[in-house]
Amino acid sequence: MGLLVYIFLGGLLHYQVDGSRMRQEDSRPRIVEHPSDLIVSKGEPATLNCKAEGRPTPTVEWYKDGERVETDKDDPRSHRMLLPSGSLFFLRIVHGRRSKPDEGSYVCVARNYLGEAVSRNASLEVASGRVATVTRPPASHSRSHGEAEGDVTWGHSEATAARHRRGGLTECSGNILGKPKAVPV
Repeated sequence: MGLLVYIFLGGLLHYQVDGSRMRQEDSRPRIVEHPSDLIVSKGEPATLNCKAEGRPTPTVEWYKDGERVETDKDDPRSHRMLLPSGSLFFLRIVHGRRSKPDEGSYVCVARNYLGEAVSRNASLEVASGRVATVTRPPASHSRSHGEAEGDVTWGHSEATAARHRRGGLTECSGNILGKPKAVPV
């Protein structure tokens, strides 16, 4: 029989040493994909991404403005779904004059018996005004200069993409979308 030794470090990690082998048994959760800020149109679907690792596999919960988010795990009729990856999927963004239940600041929290990890904050904002859809590329190119107000939505092949707060674009229907560049006139 080989020598079997257990090492317990500060209540956080548990290793088993068996002869010359060492393997990690359990680990604290850690967030490996943080959610990003989104601007989405009312009634449209949206996803706030979050992915966590740890052993045992951590459970993920979402919080909006400090309050736990109710998902389909709590109420099968909910328009918010907790995906197996840990991401939060909205079947449609709910937004009214008096009630704005989806707009706010979100974090995901991953937990297992060794602890918890909290993601960075991500804001979900509902686009104001109309959102334009580009269904085909223009036949000619043009340049313009000046300042525009409001949100711009870019898309391709009848897909639309909501602009991220930091200026990036989402990817919809497998189309790769880029960030427009300013051209000096």
